[in-house]
Parts: sequence; structure tokens; C-alpha cells
Amino acid sequence: IDENPAGCGIDFGIGLGERGAFEVGAYGYDDFDATGIPCADGATCPPASTEIGGNDTTIYKAALAPRFIVGKVRLFGTFGYYQAKIDTDLNLPEADSRDRGAMLGVGARWYFRDPWSISVQAARFDDNLRQLVVGIGWGMKGLRTERTDADTDK
Repeated sequence: IDENPAGCGIDFGIGLGERGAFEVGAYGYDDFDATGIPCADGATCPPASTEIGGNDTTIYKAALAPRFIVGKVRLFGTFGYYQAKIDTDLNLPEADSRDRGAMLGVGARWYFRDPWSISVQAARFDDNLRQLVVGIGWGMKGLRTERTDADTDK
């Protein structure tokens, strides 16, 4: 994959005590370019790579997230499982593909005004996909299991 396309996604997490959480997420990336050899299985193909445009990727993940509170900031890691579907515009059998495996990530979330937060997270999905996410979050105060300094800044 040659580009860093913009995408959109959603995460949902639930606290598992003060030091951990479980989260699921779905992300979509449209129209990115890649290089490859567009060749049907079993055919004789030239060894030259070509640019393949119009690819779409959808990623689903489920992960555990240990977390640590530092003032209004929550530092966290993620580790879990992902599944990705890559759709190409090639008219070849098996041109679309699926990938799955382990994912790892790190991030930070700042509660600037409870229950609102801003977060940044970097994730790696095996050796195939990497992701940098900047997001805005909203936490359901009654369901949060940990306390932050933001809870006492009133």
C-alpha cells in the first residue's frame, strides 16, 4: 500500500475496572493506491509491478486496553484481534482479499471537559496495516469505572 488515505471509524469501549477496558472498532478507508502484479492464479505474468488504484479497506477489531491515569490524561495500550477486507477494482478472480491476525496499539486520551475527550492512537495490524487515529470522544459518566481529576475540577 503506497498511500496514507484518510478514513473514518468508530470505537466503542467499556471499562473493566480502573486499569482496563474492552473495545471494539470498525474503520473504513476509500480509494487508496497500491502496487502489485495484477495476474490471475496460474497465468504467466510479467514481473513488472503496476499501480492499482481504487482500493477500499474495511477493518474490524476487538481488543483489551490496559490504561493508566495521569491527571486528566489516560494513557493506554491495546492488544487484540482484527479482520480486514480489501476490495480492489480489478476484474480478476480472487482480486479481493481478507486479512486477519493480531493488533497492537498505544494511545492517550485527554478529558478536556467531562465527558468530552480528545484522543490519539497508533495501531499496527500484524505487519500489513498501520493506523494513526485522532478522535473526539464522549464518555458515559455513569458507566465509567475510574475517576480522573476532570471529575473533581468543578
